[in-house]
Amino acid sequence: MIKIVILGDSLSLPRPENNILFEDTYPYLLSTYKNILVINRSKRANDTNMQSREENLKEDILYLQPNFLIIHLGIVDCAPRVFTRFETYFLIPFLNKFLFGFGNFLVNLFSKYRYFITKLRKIHYVEINKYYENLKKIIQYSKENVKDIKIILIKILNTNEKNEKKSYMFNCTINNYNKVIDKIKEEDDNIKVIDLQNLDKNLLLDDGIHLNKEGHLALYNEIINIIFENN
Repeated sequence: MIKIVILGDSLSLPRPENNILFEDTYPYLLSTYKNILVINRSKRANDTNMQSREENLKEDILYLQPNFLIIHLGIVDCAPRVFTRFETYFLIPFLNKFLFGFGNFLVNLFSKYRYFITKLRKIHYVEINKYYENLKKIIQYSKENVKDIKIILIKILNTNEKNEKKSYMFNCTINNYNKVIDKIKEEDDNIKVIDLQNLDKNLLLDDGIHLNKEGHLALYNEIINIIFENN
């Protein structure tokens, strides 16, 4: 039995509102393959700051002891934001509660001028240097605590033209974060990297972020090829 653990965000989860059912996702497709057990530990809005916390490393890696670890994180880390996490989850609700919805007014105003706000503020939930440190921490922890573990990193797909026009240098930022994955690969040739951008197909939903059915299938095929290249 080959045990696979997936560390990811919403990209590896169902989106029934977009007709991406559980059975369409690449984790499910992997689980239908003979002698493969998939444990999907992905969480919506997950980033490498969260995933590299000690409690998550224990729960998701140490206690599960996978043969393969798939790390599918990055878009939450690098996406240009108009608000920080603190502003989104604490300040905006506070303003709404005590200043009669002023938080929602700010959200609408900033959304209207999103391109200029993201150019000015340059907010990312995880800065690029920290992204590198977090990935290295997850990888090092895995190697130290799971014998003969094999690690697969999945690169971030470029977004669509609509998002490029809404958020300043979105694809440039994605490419820079993908260079971090390239650097990690250069430092450790045993790590496998999947770059779906090379397929030159439309693999994303209209939101320019999440995988469509063809994207999930393409990723499933790439992962299967790596697994049985090593077994």
